[in-house]
Amino acid sequence: NGSAKLGNTYAVISAQGIRGQLTASNKFGLISADEVSGPVNVANQNGNIKLVLGENAAGTSKINASYGTIDLVFSPNSDYVFSAKTVNGNIRTVLPLRIVRDGLVETAEYRFGSGRDSLAVTGNNVAIILSQD
Repeated sequence: NGSAKLGNTYAVISAQGIRGQLTASNKFGLISADEVSGPVNVANQNGNIKLVLGENAAGTSKINASYGTIDLVFSPNSDYVFSAKTVNGNIRTVLPLRIVRDGLVETAEYRFGSGRDSLAVTGNNVAIILSQD
């Protein structure tokens, strides 16, 4: 029910039901978090990130990765301004957001609900996959 600060190398980090802030960093392993409600600060190098935001997720959040996939699932009740930027990667979604490519850089922005909070996603050589539950 509280906050969590997690770190690892060459192994999986898995969290579920974090109600406070989630801070996680990893190298060469998956970071997986399900039903996260607080702000997130997640970084991964040479590993994937799978994040499912809880129904009442809130706060200013940041995700950064290199050489992997960032898979984000938003609740239908989310109130975020989502922004993404990837260098030498791509942004994929079925949501009606505008993806802009300029050379090796792709950017996108999308507003969920009121846009009360923000989630900034950045990456190098990553695929950013965005969906809504």
